[in-house]
Amino acid sequence: MSATVIAPHSPRLNLTAAFARVNFLALGSVVTLVLAWQLLAETAFRDVYAIAAPVDILVTAVKDFDFIWPNLLTTAGEAGWGWLLGNVVAVTLAALSLILPWTQAVVMRVGVIAYCLPIVAISPILVAVTSRYMSVVLISAQGVFFTTLVGAVLGLHSASATRVDVIRAAGGGRGTVLRMVQIRSAVPALFAALRVAAPLAVLGAMIGEYLGADKGLGVAMVYSQQSLNVDRTWALALYAALLAAVAYGLTVLAEKAVYTWRDQETVSDISVASAPQVTRSRNMVGVATQFAVTLLLVFGGWYLIARSVDPYFGKTPVDVWNYLTSGRDLSDMWAALRLTIVHTVVGFASGLGLALLGAVTVVLSRTAESIIMPIAMSIRTVPLVAMTPLIALIFGRGFLTLIVVSGVVTFFPALVTIVGGIRSVPPSACEVVTVSGGGPVKVLRIVQLPAALPSFFAAARVTAPLAMTGALLCEWLATGDGAGFMMLRAGVTGNYSLMWSLVALVTLSAAALYGIAAILEGTIGRIRS
Repeated sequence: MSATVIAPHSPRLNLTAAFARVNFLALGSVVTLVLAWQLLAETAFRDVYAIAAPVDILVTAVKDFDFIWPNLLTTAGEAGWGWLLGNVVAVTLAALSLILPWTQAVVMRVGVIAYCLPIVAISPILVAVTSRYMSVVLISAQGVFFTTLVGAVLGLHSASATRVDVIRAAGGGRGTVLRMVQIRSAVPALFAALRVAAPLAVLGAMIGEYLGADKGLGVAMVYSQQSLNVDRTWALALYAALLAAVAYGLTVLAEKAVYTWRDQETVSDISVASAPQVTRSRNMVGVATQFAVTLLLVFGGWYLIARSVDPYFGKTPVDVWNYLTSGRDLSDMWAALRLTIVHTVVGFASGLGLALLGAVTVVLSRTAESIIMPIAMSIRTVPLVAMTPLIALIFGRGFLTLIVVSGVVTFFPALVTIVGGIRSVPPSACEVVTVSGGGPVKVLRIVQLPAALPSFFAAARVTAPLAMTGALLCEWLATGDGAGFMMLRAGVTGNYSLMWSLVALVTLSAAALYGIAAILEGTIGRIRS
């Protein structure tokens, strides 16, 4: 009897077909979005001068390539150096907090304060202290730094205690544990942060150029807007979006090349990582020392920066304290600050909630992922300085626009971080539920979402200062109220005492939002344990 030869199942062919299907759906969603944009530009928005049709944008992008290309190279260089500088500093400090645990509290607090500094106000100061080019690099690095710091600390502290004990029992020292366990465990969270950081580096460079540079895409966009060249403005935004998308794509490819051992995890290796909590000393002396070092670094750095420029521009902590306690009428300042905080909180909550919903949808449906991720990436990579006027035209120059802008800057980083946390669960852990008859929703509810809680709170901490940045920029570019517009007006009128005071208060407010997220995280962590 002849045997029937059955061709073996080819996973490569299935993967190729799935990849092609996902790419087709992603391409279809982008094409649908572009067609809808073209239709609206030719009908409902025909008389809106700030909106260009996609066809006109593409024609201008090709026609003005010789003008755009040098500016594109400048922005790419600034973003690249900013990305490298921010990530190197972040990973170095995260490693320091692992080697010397008592430094973690200092590292995270100083990192929060540096990250929360409002770009609108510090850009002129950086130009005065360094140079125009370096100031843009530093602003780009600022946007990258804290995102990667949180991801690196989260990853390095997520190593399985069982694995660490096994290595130590075999005679391995701290270096062996770091190399064989902790670095490997840090890869998923670190690359989730790096994926977010790549577009942020481009966005930071664009904002830095917009606020004060002599060349680059941001500067070219300013000139195009001032000359009412709408098509060129959107063509520049298109190139900026493509640059950010390329940066994101290169990070994804690097992750695939590095993170090759995911499927080798076993159930016994699973460790629900706690988020990067501030390591607290067990005695009052240790706590006092940590706070003293933090205050010394923050106020010492502030004093040195203020004294490195003309005293007319630079204000020290003492100058700000004297201004706030001088007895003058500061009711307008406090009202503006309260308004900015309200805008930030509502935008932050909206963006984070939508990101969680989007992450769940993306994980459960590859089709939804192919539709949501390209649109989210496209929206996130277009610079805020180009998007805000358009959003204001659609939603008006009021509260709704502020919520939308803050939500936009919050949504994509949170989405990427939460999706990364959900998918970092080893497949073998999900199979435990699957073999007992559980479907994708049950796997998500029982295994993936609980394991992703650290990533959710990491996203909350990362995006809280971003939401405030979005609110400040929107107040500056669209609404003409709040602390953002007041800081801009203080700089124009030469009231630098008011500007530095607002910088300090806004920074403290953003740090407080971060602290609230950390407190909620700690509370939930204690309940779970």
